Amino acid sequence: MKVFNSSDTSVVYNSIYKDNLLTEKTGLESGNLTSKEYYEYSKGKLISVKQYDENGILKIVSKFHYNQNGKIDYVDEVNNYMGQISISTYYYE
Repeated sequence: MKVFNSSDTSVVYNSIYKDNLLTEKTGLESGNLTSKEYYEYSKGKLISVKQYDENGILKIVSKFHYNQNGKIDYVDEVNNYMGQISISTYYYE
């Protein structure tokens, strides 16, 4: 059994949907803003996710690219916080 400890922290996410698509997610810890994410779509497909910190500074941008079959081909991610750029490529059988 876990007993509540006032030093425990948890992040609560509030999500906003429009036309059944997630458009915004806000993280709150102890009532304070910790992060915000904005989701952009084109023709019902996710095209980008922008993640901001508690100060409104853009930290991570992910851009989704699709193949002719409508599946994710690759994702470009720029992490301004860590100074990293990555590309995740998806392969399907």
